[in-house]
Amino acid sequence: MQKPFFGPKQLLTLLITAIVILFIAITLGLFFVQDNLNTQSKNIATEIAAISNTKLTPQSQAALQAELDSKKSVITKIGSLYSNSANYQSNALSDISKYAAKAGIKISSTSFTAVDTSIASSKTVTVSIDSSIKYSGLIKFLQYIEKTTPKMQVTNLKIERSENGSADEVKIQKLVIAIYVR
Repeated sequence: MQKPFFGPKQLLTLLITAIVILFIAITLGLFFVQDNLNTQSKNIATEIAAISNTKLTPQSQAALQAELDSKKSVITKIGSLYSNSANYQSNALSDISKYAAKAGIKISSTSFTAVDTSIASSKTVTVSIDSSIKYSGLIKFLQYIEKTTPKMQVTNLKIERSENGSADEVKIQKLVIAIYVR
C-alpha cells in the first residue's frame, strides 16, 4: 500500500492557509472597490458643483437657442412618436380602422383603458374581431400597427384555429394595442 502524499495534519494546515488567503484576497478586493467608488463619487460631486455654479451668458444662451433651432426637425419627429392625450382615442380608432380595411379585416368592437408604463404613459385599446381572418391579413394588419406614427404596439394577441377548419384562416380571441401618449 502506498503512503498518502498529504496526511490529515498537512491537509488541515493547507485548508486553513487557503481560507486565510481567500479572506485576505476578498478583504483587499473590497477595499479596492470601495476606494474606486469613493473616487467616482467625489468626481461626480465635483462635476455637479461645477455645473450648478455655471452661469449662462447671453452668448451661451444664444448658442444654445441656435442649436435647438437647428434640431427642430428632430424634436418634431420625436414629438410625433406620441399621441396627444386629449384626442388619442379618435386618432387611434381612425388609424386602426384604416389599417384593418387595408388588411381586409372587419373589427366588431373596441374598448380603451389607461396603463402607466415606465417608458411613457400609455393607453390600451382592446380590439374584437368576430369573424375568421386570413393569416396574410393578420400579418399585414400587425405590420401596419407596429409601423405607425404616433407609436402603437401590439401587447397581447391570442389566436385560435378558425371555426370553419381552414388552414389559412385564424380567429382572434383578444388583441390589445398600446398607444403611447403625452
